[in-house]
Amino acid sequence: MLQKINTVGVKEEELYEILKNYLEKNNYFPVKISPSIKIRKYRPDVVGLRGKEVQCIEVKPEINEYRIMEAITQAKIYMLGATHVFVAFPHPSKKEEKDLLELLKNICKDFGIGIYLIDAESKKVYKFLDAKFSKYLCLKDYDDVLQQLEGSELLTLDNTYPEYIRDLCIYMSKNFSTESIAEEDLIKRLENSFKGDYWLFSPKPGGQTRGSKEKNIRNRIKKTIDGAKQLGFLEVESKNKLKLTYNGYLLAQLGNDINFDEPKELNEKQKAFFTAYLLRFPVFKKSIEILSKTKDFMLLGHSICRNCGYKQWDIKKFEISDNNLLCPKCKKPVEISLLHKLKLEYGIDGYDPIKFTKGAHGKPLDIFEFGRKDRADAIRLKPR
Repeated sequence: MLQKINTVGVKEEELYEILKNYLEKNNYFPVKISPSIKIRKYRPDVVGLRGKEVQCIEVKPEINEYRIMEAITQAKIYMLGATHVFVAFPHPSKKEEKDLLELLKNICKDFGIGIYLIDAESKKVYKFLDAKFSKYLCLKDYDDVLQQLEGSELLTLDNTYPEYIRDLCIYMSKNFSTESIAEEDLIKRLENSFKGDYWLFSPKPGGQTRGSKEKNIRNRIKKTIDGAKQLGFLEVESKNKLKLTYNGYLLAQLGNDINFDEPKELNEKQKAFFTAYLLRFPVFKKSIEILSKTKDFMLLGHSICRNCGYKQWDIKKFEISDNNLLCPKCKKPVEISLLHKLKLEYGIDGYDPIKFTKGAHGKPLDIFEFGRKDRADAIRLKPR
């Protein structure tokens, strides 16, 4: 029986956050709030990923006939790119709202759309009707949504390298090939199995040496696990347990020995695997697209004004005009770095993913070559 809950003054944005927290507690990773994900030019309000299950939610701040039909229409479009689609409304408190809820339930049943009801005061979410697997799923749209979820804002790869992720996959393959393990238990096992200096072999510039050694080790382990999840080598199961994916298992089979003192260099098969695998992510695709237009080294992080010599890493220090950056001193267009171009044209933050390709030993994967230009870091496609 429905509870009587006051929903006056509920803002739609507040409902987004409640649903995001709800999905994250149910092991969806990542969970994105509009407008970061797009399905055929339409943007669902909340999207979550669990394994390969994509859940889209269309949220409305009130229940009335117009809002119901609007939500259903949008939800049907999202069924092209999501495995499970829900509509969400504040928990009804008036009799006419409860009557409309029954109408909503009957319509949603016909299409396999689920219904969430939200109590904004207690921040609780009630699953009033479960969603069925979308019968309208289009593999092209579904793959596009996966690419957006797995390959744009998600791919941070902060404070880890291919060597660490490779050894994590090998460790999981040897010890948990067919079973899962709680993340905290995995962290403790990695702390005990590997020597401390292993995790500090290639410290993060400017940050890795801060704090205690134990804190830095634990941070590197957490970041390595996060990176493996982002790349799809680890997946989250129920009760926040981690399991090696098929792709993670494949990586582990390309060399199954571990040096627990320090990470070994990647062998040629592992380098080839990572190189090919990373090309599915937009940050690398767009970087290659940009760099393919020149054979010379391109500025990597700093953009430089050729008129007055102003050099800056922080894109916010420049003035933006169309797709150009203007020098804050002389107002002239500057020579734009790769990272600024990625941010300016595609909204992608690329520093850590690109740094990831250097490897812990400073021997890059077969994608980029790193160098110097005008006393600044530079990059180009690796010559063939």
